[in-house]
Order: sequence, then structure tokens, then C-alpha cells
Amino acid sequence: AIGLAVLAAEAGVPPATLVVVRAMAHRARPVPIDSARSADQLAPSPESLQFAMEPGLYARIAALYPAPALAIEWTEEAT
Repeated sequence: AIGLAVLAAEAGVPPATLVVVRAMAHRARPVPIDSARSADQLAPSPESLQFAMEPGLYARIAALYPAPALAIEWTEEAT
């Protein structure tokens, strides 16, 4: 989480914004469902709709947290 906080500070956004944007940038194009214990925790999430993530930033986040495989790849690995 420290690495994500550093990247978020460099980008000028809260870490939660990067988490949501990174999820939306996955090649499967998921639509994240955000949750939080308070409105303050949820507040940064709408920023993710306007934040344009550059490929270099995505690569830096991916180096910290590798993306999970697509579900179709799971079945291929099982055979």
C-alpha cells in the first residue's frame, strides 16, 4: 500500500481513485462496485470517472499488484 500511496501522491489523487481506475483499465473492462464504511471513504471514487490513466502509470501499478487472470484463462489452465 505504501507504493500505491506514493504513486497516488505523484498523480495528485487519492489512492482509492487509482484503485478504481486501475480496475476499470483491466483488459476485461470490468465495472467496479465500490463500497466503504463511510461517505469520506467513498468520496474519492467518483474522481475515477474523470481521471485519465496513462499507460506508464498503469504499468507501475501493475508492477506492484499484478492483475488477476481472466476467468476464461482459469479454465484453460485446468485442462
